[in-house]
Amino acid sequence: MGRTKRADGGSRLYLAIIVVGLAVLAAIAAYVQLAPATKVPDAIRRTESSGQATQPPKEVRVLTPRYEDGNLRFESKPIRPERGEDPMLAAINGFLAEAKVAPAEAKCRSARREGDLVVLDFTAPFGQTYGAEDEQTLLGGIAKTLAQFPGVKRFRITVEGRPIETLGNIELTEPLAISDF
Repeated sequence: MGRTKRADGGSRLYLAIIVVGLAVLAAIAAYVQLAPATKVPDAIRRTESSGQATQPPKEVRVLTPRYEDGNLRFESKPIRPERGEDPMLAAINGFLAEAKVAPAEAKCRSARREGDLVVLDFTAPFGQTYGAEDEQTLLGGIAKTLAQFPGVKRFRITVEGRPIETLGNIELTEPLAISDF
């Protein structure tokens, strides 16, 4: 007499797992295809006028502060950021090195763009208190350094990821406008 096959519970379980897996895969594919992108990285963002992706500058200007007849002035020199280095960080850290106002260990760790605002995060040594002239030199130099990057109008300073109130006299609880310097 021939044997008849009967479906066991194990094959139904495998079939159920495959069906659920395919449903999950289809849901993920639909989400990826239909969900709008919330943030396009600046490095690949298309400019409205050209339709081309913006490229980081090949050369940036590093400012050196000097006083002439009691007025703060900045001289600039071009530098080429190292391969893979953020041009904005190269310019800010170059300025800090040239200014010789902040401690030598003070560095800008990151420069994060949020529309027309740049949030600069510095290492702990930067967060000390400065005299009025040194504070003006630092903030003015940072503002003028950032002005070379299109679309940047304001900046905020953090130290080790935390907001700071001041470096001396100027309140830093709100973003600073580059045009104020």
